[in-house]
Amino acid sequence: MAVWNRVRLAAPIGSFGGVTVDERPTAHPIPTHSWLAGLLGAALGIDYTDGERLQGLQDGLEYGVAVHRDPVPLVDYQTADLSRIPERMMADGTPCKRETAAETVVQRRPYWSDIDLTLVLRIDGLDPQEIQQALRHPVFSLHCGRTSCSFSAPLDAGLVEADSLESALRQVAAERGALLWLPSDWSDFAAVPIAGLRDWSSRRFRGETWWRRIAIAPLEGATA
Repeated sequence: MAVWNRVRLAAPIGSFGGVTVDERPTAHPIPTHSWLAGLLGAALGIDYTDGERLQGLQDGLEYGVAVHRDPVPLVDYQTADLSRIPERMMADGTPCKRETAAETVVQRRPYWSDIDLTLVLRIDGLDPQEIQQALRHPVFSLHCGRTSCSFSAPLDAGLVEADSLESALRQVAAERGALLWLPSDWSDFAAVPIAGLRDWSSRRFRGETWWRRIAIAPLEGATA
């Protein structure tokens, strides 16, 4: 019987950012491995420049998601006059000259509003109670994808004992109902890919994971 962390993600607005195609960012329907590695790393006090430790978190992470309510998509329209900012900062903090900075740049950033989901997770080599304490008393501030997006409820939702990830997620869904997202692979014809793996040393995209979905109704008499 394994012990899993229950993590509640509730926010009026947030972002589960995906890859950027033709300078247009995308948003995933659930948090990705790299997204969670960043969040949990901040809670544990791991600096964002410590690629080795963040890579360890990502590679050791096993999780599933229970989406209790479909979030509403939003797009934030932004303009930026980059001619006044000749340099940009790389992920490691070093400055870099902009290739073109002579005109106003239009950006459209995707968000989700009314986020309400629960994660069940564990990390190889980390005690669930250590993760629980980090979520209760994070070293760095925690945000729902962007620094302007705050959580509306405590992240720690307790511990759950179960024989498997799916069993733990079903316990969560039995209380409130949910659409479950469970890890799968490419051979599952019903699975969907999510590009959420990162090479933390180079800060570049590394690959995708596959997920299957199961809709679970709450048990009769259960309360939210």
